[in-house]
Amino acid sequence: LPFADASFDAAVCVQTMEHVNNPFEVTEEIGRVLKPGGRYYLSAPMMWYQHQKPHDYFRYTSFGLEYMLQENDMRIVEIRPMGGYFWFLSFYLQMLHDKLFQRAQSNLQRLLQLPFQAMVQGIFFYALPLLFFYLDRIDKIKDHTLGWVLIAEKLGDGSSS
Repeated sequence: LPFADASFDAAVCVQTMEHVNNPFEVTEEIGRVLKPGGRYYLSAPMMWYQHQKPHDYFRYTSFGLEYMLQENDMRIVEIRPMGGYFWFLSFYLQMLHDKLFQRAQSNLQRLLQLPFQAMVQGIFFYALPLLFFYLDRIDKIKDHTLGWVLIAEKLGDGSSS
């Protein structure tokens, strides 16, 4: 990054780390430009489909994120999963729409698919997500999560994790 060491009080990285081919280097640079005590706001996927191909490289566990941050003189202040098993399931069931209704070849085909698409969308985009939102409270562990949201803090000079 074209900035001096310890230039910033905060850095934000939202759903980007999976698209860089060297996340340790990115984390090192962010750590370099953060002031001691500076905050790093990060979200990263754990269970996600491949997207923005071919530039989709990694998925992250809470332990992998913690390790990467510790290696760069940062500590996690707070970490939260992006939902649990039922939230994860809801997301993947919504993808069913794309598998069932590939791009229609003609206007007639599109018209014939419309009632079925409306029904599938009603179920998988509205009814089930609402149900699964409440069911997600049952999952106390949240190991099946879409990803992680965290706040990390840059340690001061000479500090250890």
